Amino acid sequence: VTWQPPSPHLRNGPILGYTLQYKHTGFKGGVVTTITTEKDIREYSLTEVLVNETYSFQIAASTVNGTGPYSKWETVFVEQSSNTESTENG
Repeated sequence: VTWQPPSPHLRNGPILGYTLQYKHTGFKGGVVTTITTEKDIREYSLTEVLVNETYSFQIAASTVNGTGPYSKWETVFVEQSSNTESTENG
């Protein structure tokens, strides 16, 4: 999963890091997993995904003023021919 920082005019101060949330969408009652990264890290690799399944992701930037709004949920389908990593575009 990769992402870009929010536009400068949407930031509420210097970015200190990011909070990524993801869930196995194809699993009823899917648990949301939360990952935090440093400000210079804008990617995360999922190492244990199931093929032919759907996962959803959202991201928020954090500043000294708190965590900003999350992006909309983005959905990725992991195909049979895919390796164990998935990349979100957008």
